[in-house]
Amino acid sequence: MLRDNCTQEPEDAIGHLLALLNKENGPWPFGDLIRSYQSLWKGLPVAVRDGSDSEWNTTIDLLKLRLKHFAQHMEDPLHHKSLRPALNDTEANQEISHAVLHEFVKHFDLGLACSASRKPRVMVILPNGPLLALAVLAVANRYTLVPMSKAVTAEQLKMDIKAVEADAVLMLEADVPKFRIESEIATFIVKPQDNLIFRVSRWADASSSTIARLRPNGPDDLAIILFTSGTSGTKKLVPITTFNLLASIIFTMDSLGLQDTSSCLNMMPLHHV
Repeated sequence: MLRDNCTQEPEDAIGHLLALLNKENGPWPFGDLIRSYQSLWKGLPVAVRDGSDSEWNTTIDLLKLRLKHFAQHMEDPLHHKSLRPALNDTEANQEISHAVLHEFVKHFDLGLACSASRKPRVMVILPNGPLLALAVLAVANRYTLVPMSKAVTAEQLKMDIKAVEADAVLMLEADVPKFRIESEIATFIVKPQDNLIFRVSRWADASSSTIARLRPNGPDDLAIILFTSGTSGTKKLVPITTFNLLASIIFTMDSLGLQDTSSCLNMMPLHHV
């Protein structure tokens, strides 16, 4: 039924897609929906896309709301029963299956509470690699992730904590003395395990009370806040919602031709914009 939309004029297809999603609750694969929407969006007149044609604003806004209704949580795209490798550490010759990764991300919890009507913001300072990749997925699923470079200085980190209004930081125990922030912000220690997953403990506060478990991030929740490099001036903050992140993942997979059976070698640091 989604393919039929492609044979219509873009404006008619947008209306048809909205009517279809309003009429039927699916299940609709989010990836197929966002691909159909993107294809139709590219064919719309410029006046519709830039909001100049106010007649279409309401229809587009309603369609976006319906698309967000079908958006998944960060943990959902992970194949919860698949034993295929999801993360691979070639140096240690170890791997994590989709099933193990799904369970880790699903149950990861730091016991932090919402404050000021927003999710807690957690800075992650870990070596680039599978450990950081696992932390990125787990934190972004339930909190707002703020990935940081390990090359950051203690003074710069303190300024960044203030700029992003961070609530906690996640790091290796060996790095705590270097950054000297344990008394200023909730600090969690990552303890790597032999099977590539890790345990977390709170620095010097093992008896802290447990807060009610937060729900996974919804489509409009901030999944990630990135710092720009600051090469052209003061570093800026780039907020990324769960909806935008999931859509970007799908578009990246499509642009690289990645399939469920593909293996991808990431050459970029995971804290990078």
